[in-house]
Amino acid sequence: GWTESLHELAPEDPVAVPAPRLGRPQVVDVEPEISIPADEQVRHVDETRVTVGRHAHDLVLAVVHLEAQVVGDRSVEEAQGVGALDLAHGLDAVAPGRAEQDPDTWWQAVISTTRQVVADAGRSDVTAIGLSGQMHGTVLLDQDSRPVHPAIIWADQRSIAECRLLSATLGEQEYANITGTLPAVGFLGSTLLWLARNAPELLERTRNVVLPKDYLRLKMTGHIATDISDAAGTGIFNIRQADWAWDILSWLQIPLEILPSVLSSTTVAGELRADAADELGLMSGIPVVAGCADQPAQAIGNGLTAPGIASVTIGSGGQVFTPVKENLQPDLRLHVFNHAVPAMWYILGAMLSACL
Repeated sequence: GWTESLHELAPEDPVAVPAPRLGRPQVVDVEPEISIPADEQVRHVDETRVTVGRHAHDLVLAVVHLEAQVVGDRSVEEAQGVGALDLAHGLDAVAPGRAEQDPDTWWQAVISTTRQVVADAGRSDVTAIGLSGQMHGTVLLDQDSRPVHPAIIWADQRSIAECRLLSATLGEQEYANITGTLPAVGFLGSTLLWLARNAPELLERTRNVVLPKDYLRLKMTGHIATDISDAAGTGIFNIRQADWAWDILSWLQIPLEILPSVLSSTTVAGELRADAADELGLMSGIPVVAGCADQPAQAIGNGLTAPGIASVTIGSGGQVFTPVKENLQPDLRLHVFNHAVPAMWYILGAMLSACL
């Protein structure tokens, strides 16, 4: 199987690793995984925010997962907030350098915050649901769409050796020309490679892989998908062709069927199922929009929908964000990802710990 072939890539000595069409095979000297002392690990508490906004006589429910901003398909100037509620939940550091969360705690947080904020608003006639969420993380799902393991999230450091393997084998510039980024720890692509080399039994049970906000939409609609802005943050997405990076996936030997379909951020991805509606205290059949990653969400909320303006975010992590429409040649110190705004990209400078 695919996990067996990748498991063999865990070298103690330099080995020649086959490369796809984007580069020639190179000799790779992979350093051992680095353990980060417990007192130097990233420590933070995440939160789920649910907001009800009013536009004319309609209510729009925004499920903003893990420290993002409110986003809707209404204009920011016209929308009015009706109610909002944050619910904090922690991170499981199961070992030095590890960062995991139980996806079902996210769903329980959405249930409790949604019920409370709708009650506070005094109305439950929600006409649409939108989502945003933390970027990069990996949620493995079994054949029944249930998590087979806690989500491995953006702050996780375990895939350091895998990132070096990807960079050395495929070539840093060649890789970044396709994905807009170097391989990075905590990104879905490097996490999958770590799992294949270190925990293949988990991948043998995996039928689908999604990102954090997409798991919440799955719980609402029963449909598996992601949006273009979250797909771009995986490190295995072709940012120019707006599709999965097939050459890189071929080298990784990742079965294409485990990856979600990619939607535009404004696409209606499904309707609220009856069972989810009962849990949330809402009517079934409400349209659920695909949504976007947290950085594009805050950008839209702050009016960063075209080049010429930038934002700085300081929190658990830190980011500098500016939209671009052309000249996508990546600086290897930065990321270039697809924006939630159609035919737009953005340059992102990021650090994992901004000390707040």
